[in-house]
Amino acid sequence: MLLRLLVDIAANPRQRFLVKLHRKELVKYVKRLINKRSYSQAIVWALFNGKVEGELAQSEIPGANADLIITEESARWDLTGR
Repeated sequence: MLLRLLVDIAANPRQRFLVKLHRKELVKYVKRLINKRSYSQAIVWALFNGKVEGELAQSEIPGANADLIITEESARWDLTGR
C-alpha cells in the first residue's frame, strides 16, 4: 500500500511538501489521525516517518501525483480544492 500526501503548512512563506508513505501500517496510522481530525499531528507524523520527495511551488500542485492534500485545518482527496 502506498499513499502520497501533499502537506501544506501555512508558514510564512507557505510550504508544501510531497511525502510518500510506503508501508501499510504508516498509511493506516495517518488515516486514523485524519479520521480523528488530528491534522497537525498527522502532518508531523507523516513528515518524520514518511519519505519527503520534495517541496512544491503553488503552480506545481495541479501536476503533483498526490492522493491526499492535508493542512492544519483539513484533509481532502480532491487536489483542485473544489
